[in-house]
Amino acid sequence: PYLEVSIDVTHALPAEAAAVSRVDIAAWIFLPAPDRLPEVPSTVVLVNGGTYDKRHHRFEVPGRTGYSIAEALAQRGHFVILPDHLGVEGTPGLTDCPSAADRILVRST
Repeated sequence: PYLEVSIDVTHALPAEAAAVSRVDIAAWIFLPAPDRLPEVPSTVVLVNGGTYDKRHHRFEVPGRTGYSIAEALAQRGHFVILPDHLGVEGTPGLTDCPSAADRILVRST
């Protein structure tokens, strides 16, 4: 029900991280239900707090349904993007530049 993507955010890196050739952020993109797509679609970006990764917004409970806010929003006609932070889950960290994650988020939105 979602696309796994890797988003190049190298252009948003601060100068002190310029030695890095490429930095990607892993993300999941949930597409809206075709029959629920509004005339003017919207995009919701759910950013995790702390050390949580994108799975926080697509919580799975074995044998149960309805716990995923990302899937619920997509079913209501929204595009939903769940990115990881630098150094979390499928995204490498930049140990030489700890403020890079905040700068990338601001420049990419």
